Amino acid sequence: MTQQRHSLYALLATAMLLSGALVGIMFAPSASGEEHDINGSVLADGTWLVGATVTAFNTADGDVTNSTTDAGGWYSLDNLDAGDYKIGYEMDGYLTVVNDFSVDSSGSIDDVILTATTSGTADFTGNVTDGTSGIEGATVILSGAAPSDGWWGSSYTTGYERETTTDADGNYSFSGLPDESFTVHVTADGYYSSRGIDSAVELTAVNDDNLKYVRVLDGDGNTLRDAEVMLYEAHTTTWTSAQKLGAATHVVRPSAESNYNYIFAFHQNYATGVIVPDNSVDANLEIALEPSSTATKVATLMGVPAVSSTIPVMDVNGMTVLLQLNP
Repeated sequence: MTQQRHSLYALLATAMLLSGALVGIMFAPSASGEEHDINGSVLADGTWLVGATVTAFNTADGDVTNSTTDAGGWYSLDNLDAGDYKIGYEMDGYLTVVNDFSVDSSGSIDDVILTATTSGTADFTGNVTDGTSGIEGATVILSGAAPSDGWWGSSYTTGYERETTTDADGNYSFSGLPDESFTVHVTADGYYSSRGIDSAVELTAVNDDNLKYVRVLDGDGNTLRDAEVMLYEAHTTTWTSAQKLGAATHVVRPSAESNYNYIFAFHQNYATGVIVPDNSVDANLEIALEPSSTATKVATLMGVPAVSSTIPVMDVNGMTVLLQLNP
């Protein structure tokens, strides 16, 4: 079954890949202070939309509040701390809208109008294999280029996504598409992800060709046993949690074909660390974390094109992970 997707978070990850950018991340601390309730309505083609998702993102601390429109298109976002927000509106079949809004009192805000996504009569079919046989159950995400609001500036378009899974022979298909170009993103358990424009996709099984053993240390060289390590492969926008070997060694298997492999180390009491390993034979890596002077943990990866975004894209053990802009 084909399912249309254009989640705020998923679209951000897609735009990051297309721009080749990953600047840094931070953990969002809890916010406190004066709270307010705001409300509004969502409509399309003069009709109130039922079931639209409304998301308020606090740009200062990363707090996310969600609401859903009722039968009259009405929603309420309650207990928001005073401050600046990105408020996103999304619903299946419609392009996402994101507005900047400063919360300093309770009350109603302007109605929001959503526009239907582009459709057509075109089909897109293909198959996913391991080089010899089809891969069943692979997730195929087709990304279109119809413009929608972005949380990362006007230089990027979020478009929309449609998702399906491959059948027993590795085949997949989409219908009702506009006549335009698409990007194909394929993921499957046990395989490296793929992103490209070809409908026929060949995945490579995860292997030990570029195996890395990672240890996370504090500034004095002591091992931090309760750290989290994750691999991000920018060429396919794929996050992978490291396997734990023993009490303090983390194992990642980045693709040797990747141009950008980022290994992140997270800890609640330290600033986030990141390294960019090469594809050398050196399999033993260390990431040293510095104590955090504030509640915000930031890792900056210089030399990588910036994307103007502060929207969360993932979750690490219940902690919100955000992209952080270059200063």
